[in-house]
Amino acid sequence: MIDDNGEPLYANGKLQTLIIWFEPTMEFIEKLPEQIKRKLSPELQAIPNDYETCPAPPVTGGQPHFDVWRACSGAIENLKTYPTPVEDVLHFKYNLSEGRQISMYVCNLNGEVIANPIKYEKYHKGCVEDQINVGYLNSGMYLLVISTDTGEQAVQRFLVR
Repeated sequence: MIDDNGEPLYANGKLQTLIIWFEPTMEFIEKLPEQIKRKLSPELQAIPNDYETCPAPPVTGGQPHFDVWRACSGAIENLKTYPTPVEDVLHFKYNLSEGRQISMYVCNLNGEVIANPIKYEKYHKGCVEDQINVGYLNSGMYLLVISTDTGEQAVQRFLVR
């Protein structure tokens, strides 16, 4: 988080962070403070109107801010989860441009691992579609993390009802 002067906000010696999920429309972006607009604009302009693949994120001087860039990493392309909100069974799909050993994690928003339903399983190049049980999770927002043996990692959020 930043203060009114655009400086990082600290409390008890820790940098304060804030996560906001929104539809990145130009109308929304125009209402943001100037220093935030400058950070988001290059990414917003680089997102195609109807994307089926994840282009390389633009260089913004830091981590990408939009989910379209986090849904892809190296050989992992276009991670999608559905339905959301979900009650019992979360479906997911993604494309692998090359074969990889895959691990999957369900994490809370603090990044703590709640479950590890797939551990170092070999997947071949192509479309991967599967499902996992999430009925044991409390209501709230979670992250589905797909990672490979070569360090690639794609993240998609999902909501449990």
